[in-house]
Amino acid sequence: MPQRFFFGPPWIFREYVPQEAVDALLAVSEIPERTIDSLAVALRNESGFLDRARLAQVVHGILPDERLASGIVSTLESLRREKVDDAIRALRRWRDADGENAAKFPGEALSSLESRLPRLIEAYPAMERYRKARRLASMTGNVAESLEVICDLRPVFNEKRDRVEGIVPITTLRLEYERQGDETAVLEVVFSREMLDELVQKAQTAQQKLKVLSVCVSEWIPDGMVKLT
Repeated sequence: MPQRFFFGPPWIFREYVPQEAVDALLAVSEIPERTIDSLAVALRNESGFLDRARLAQVVHGILPDERLASGIVSTLESLRREKVDDAIRALRRWRDADGENAAKFPGEALSSLESRLPRLIEAYPAMERYRKARRLASMTGNVAESLEVICDLRPVFNEKRDRVEGIVPITTLRLEYERQGDETAVLEVVFSREMLDELVQKAQTAQQKLKVLSVCVSEWIPDGMVKLT
């Protein structure tokens, strides 16, 4: 899955634009206009909540080229309709600031982008619903970004530190999460074997509850179950 980039106010990018943004916007500039229109129609017609995985699936279904499709997905995730003009102005300033930048993003590519980008970036209802769901989830607590369980062995030495007298197994849960202020934090907790078993059992119980809830929601509201990624 491609990385997302984010354009802020245009003055932020007077001298620097992330390389992933350059690559993604170049990809947008290369896509035939009829394909852009087909993508927009497909995204308008999406129901439910358009998460990252489904977005990539829709784009790849219309645009099989991996590089171009990845650029489209990154751009759709990163830009809002009201920021399109700011993004183009920022890119133009960045090009004008350095000859190497202009070579990376030629003038014809910029002209093509100016035509295609406003036609691609819309407030697609399914994407907006998903963004709203993510905002609601983040407003009520910290959002997990990654989870690792690390198993390790630590030696127990004698008093002279010249002989190992035993081995202690250590299981550490490492949770990286995003706070409500967009900062990233890490929590590390050491688990006993018994607590690890309890965690597995509770996770299995939670999965079962989610399956039941998913069935119920699909009956109440078709396509109404949001899968946050």
